[in-house]
Amino acid sequence: MKIRLITLLVLALLTSGAFYYKEKATLSYKRYQISKIQEEQFEPEKINLEPLDNSVEQVNYWSIFLDTLDDNYPEKKLLSVPFLCQNPFQNEAGWKYHDNSCEEASLIQVLLYYENRNLIAQKAHDWIIDMLDYQKPNLDLKGQAFVNFIINYLDYPQDRVFFVENSDLHLMKKILNQNIPIILPCIAKDLQNPYYNHDEYHMLTVIGYDEKHLITNDVGTKRGANFPYKNADILNANKNAMGGFFVVLPTKSSFVPSP
Repeated sequence: MKIRLITLLVLALLTSGAFYYKEKATLSYKRYQISKIQEEQFEPEKINLEPLDNSVEQVNYWSIFLDTLDDNYPEKKLLSVPFLCQNPFQNEAGWKYHDNSCEEASLIQVLLYYENRNLIAQKAHDWIIDMLDYQKPNLDLKGQAFVNFIINYLDYPQDRVFFVENSDLHLMKKILNQNIPIILPCIAKDLQNPYYNHDEYHMLTVIGYDEKHLITNDVGTKRGANFPYKNADILNANKNAMGGFFVVLPTKSSFVPSP
């Protein structure tokens, strides 16, 4: 009887150990696949943007912008959007301030791209904290609330900021093909990102695509630059966050703080 119990115990330990190493191997392989896609050398697009006439009224502007989109977009696209982690210092202490900074960092990335700028960590931290203080106590901005924040905080032209309710993959690719990044809300756990341990509402910046992925600057992790998500995974994560995405179009004004 004693020998049988020992045998069963050994078998149980071997089984649990095999399961652990299988899970570890699966995670390592997923990280390897991600890094290979991040390293692909397809040429980032250089910014070439001409803001449209500021006199066009908002009610018509989205339709006018849609008319500029081309149905014949390339198979791959990657915008050279500067990466900014929502915790600009990328250290443990910084997360105390930046657990809810994904919306702000995603927006800042778009503005940096339009102005061909970068920010040092301290400047980015200060700007994000100022944004968070402005919107307290509502730190998770969704839908029209995020649009209103962008317009009111930055004094951004209201006919250049849109919440698009239909998260159509082809529409997003057509917008990206016009050198316009996209800010996408998601449920973080549904992204299945092995580097980002967060369950709830999240935002990231979509900066490109290939046949099977949307390429993002995911502000939730320091490894988030050019981060690929499978189309099905990221669209499901977006759907579970009530869907839709944000488009902030360029203007002739500057919004990024001076160095």
